[in-house]
Amino acid sequence: AGRTDDAARLAHTLKGLAATLGASTLAGVAADAEQALRGPTDASDAASRAGDASAALQAALSRAVPALKRLCEGAEAFTPTPIPSDAALPAAPEALGEALRNLAALLRDADMEALAVLEQLRGRGAARAAQFEPLDDAVTRLDFDAALCVCQAWLKEIGA
Repeated sequence: AGRTDDAARLAHTLKGLAATLGASTLAGVAADAEQALRGPTDASDAASRAGDASAALQAALSRAVPALKRLCEGAEAFTPTPIPSDAALPAAPEALGEALRNLAALLRDADMEALAVLEQLRGRGAARAAQFEPLDDAVTRLDFDAALCVCQAWLKEIGA
């Protein structure tokens, strides 16, 4: 049972990492594996479920690895646009609203680009706003659902 529990935890971790990276098929297979591994604990059934889960995960990983390698290569080549440290977020709620709407779209898609957009908001003075700290906290924890709630509340507050 202990090794099955370990395998279920690993499947859970893989599910979250895959979802964060946008590998939704792999995340789905990992979720199925986690659920299968956490099922009833009949010893012979557990071994069969573990074997099936392992085979499914290996197949999904073999399909996902090339795409993940390309993702990594793209991340290495990515050069963010520098924002001058003295750049201020325009006072107009429309500008802040546009930035927050862009961030909300990324959060909805669990897109890691949300981290870069959050840094841009910080660099443009948004960190002074009371709403920024809970938004920053949620994004830093990669809790994009909570961050999206904060972002939507902030948009509503500024009427955007």
